[in-house]
Parts: sequence; structure tokens; C-alpha cells
Amino acid sequence: MKKRRNRFSRLGLLPIVLLLALCLTGVGYGMWSDEVYIEGTITTGTWDVGGTIGFWKNWDNHYNEAEIVPWLVAINSSSEWLGPTTVEGLDELFAAATGQCPPMKSKFLVHYMATRLDIASGRLDVGNTHDVTGWDEDNYLGLPNPALATLSEIIIAIEGKYPAEPEDPAAWPTTEQYETMKDICDALNNLWI
Repeated sequence: MKKRRNRFSRLGLLPIVLLLALCLTGVGYGMWSDEVYIEGTITTGTWDVGGTIGFWKNWDNHYNEAEIVPWLVAINSSSEWLGPTTVEGLDELFAAATGQCPPMKSKFLVHYMATRLDIASGRLDVGNTHDVTGWDEDNYLGLPNPALATLSEIIIAIEGKYPAEPEDPAAWPTTEQYETMKDICDALNNLWI
């Protein structure tokens, strides 16, 4: 007698093949989803720390004279507005500008000194961009793109406002213009922009 094959014997092989394929897929997925650790350094930019006039008024709580003197020398050599500045002169500048109703020029100079010290000490990076549009609505500084101005561009623009003819009283900024520069420096020092 002839053996009859079961019609379903071939169909019985199909679930086994499908089950085996599903298992292999799971193993493959498990190997691909394994954790991988990569070591290296990624540079995403620099973080500003800032330093307000209150911070710099008490500079000797954070730095020593050997650290700050070279910064003052560098500021003196690169700024028309500031200098010659010594440690004693720095203390006098901060004392005068934070006293009773100082003139706007004094307020600007103390905030500008804080900004320059932030740069010299590495607390602010000259390559970082800042949006000064809220502090310089009329673009008094004349920045090409006030919404994306680098700190370097801001410093160059402020230095450019020092009068070419200092003996001419009309060449100096107005109270409002000093206030604009002061506000920008204050915003930089406080990391508002």
C-alpha cells in the first residue's frame, strides 16, 4: 500500500521557517541596538561667565595683583577710553562711578572697564555673538549687523566713538550716547545678551 502524504506536511514547514526568520531578525536587531561608547572631545563653542561692576569692584576677592596688572596693561595699550589704569586707579574708578549720582560718562567707563576685564580674564569671549538691538535701537555704534555682533566688533565700535578731536567739547558723546554704551556693556557683563 502506498503511503499517503499529508497535505499539511508542506504547510507545517512554513511556520517553522517563519519562526526561524523571526528569531534571526530579533538577534540581528539585538546586535544593532547594543550600546556603543565613543570617547572624544566635541567643541560646541565657549561659555561666557561675565562679571559685573560689583564683581570687579571686589576684584581682589577673585584675583591677585599679579594676575590683574597684565590685564590692565593690555587694556591701557588698546583703549582710548581707559587708561592709564593702575590697580589704585581701578579702585578709584569703581569707587567714583558707584558713588552718589555719578555722571553718565563715569557710569559708562566703569561698565566698559568691567567688560574689558571680562575679556582680558577670559570671562567673555570676543568671538561670541550678541544681539544689541534692544540696547542700541538707533544703532549708535554703527554695527553692520547689531543682531549678530561679535564682542570684538562691539569693542571696536565703542573705541571708534572716542573723539578724534578730544579738545572739542562737541566731539564727545551725548549723555544718551554714553548711556547706550553703558547699557550695552552692562548687558554683556550680566550675560543678558
